[in-house]
Amino acid sequence: MKRVLRLGGHPFIKPLPMLKVNDPVGNDIHDIPAVCKRIQEDWNNNSESLNRMTAFTLFRKLRKRLEMHEAGEHDGSVDLLITGCEVSLWVGEQFASDFHNAFPQLKVVTLSANKLLAQLGQGFPIPNTGFVFNEDSYNLNDSVVLLLSHSGGTFGTLNVSNLMKGYTSNLFVVTSEWDTQVARSVRARKRTGKPFVLQSFVFVTFCGCRPA
Repeated sequence: MKRVLRLGGHPFIKPLPMLKVNDPVGNDIHDIPAVCKRIQEDWNNNSESLNRMTAFTLFRKLRKRLEMHEAGEHDGSVDLLITGCEVSLWVGEQFASDFHNAFPQLKVVTLSANKLLAQLGQGFPIPNTGFVFNEDSYNLNDSVVLLLSHSGGTFGTLNVSNLMKGYTSNLFVVTSEWDTQVARSVRARKRTGKPFVLQSFVFVTFCGCRPA
């Protein structure tokens, strides 16, 4: 059986950018107000916003960890791990600062995706100089993980999305479109034998492909 996907006017598929643009950077800057408006409209849409559903799912996961702290049942694991590369990592650090001010009880850690791969992605422990952590520094069992990647194909972040599945199923991502590689990786979790739960794990910025 074949399935036909409508591309024109599809709410979850952004059109490809113009291939010939004299000033791609200027074009991206010009689009900023429209992108911000689109984000605001989505968050104000009670019935159709998948971003709101993702926020609700994230809220439930973090509330569970707050309740563990309150009940004295917390195992010392990281409550929220934020990871990405370059500018995405910087944005994650700013969010971590604000989040920690709002919820000082929660253990929030921000780490480079490349450093996570170097320390945790090897077949056996390899000591590396210049790292502020190693494979024993943090307990990541069932931690909530927030990955940030605009393109959705950043090597480090994409591979961390696969690596962290060995530690937790609570993987979330902020990316430019619903169908980026990292978004598909995050969604690729099977709930075999478990009851259906309405939830979402992808935040999208609606920026689309931005070659600049």
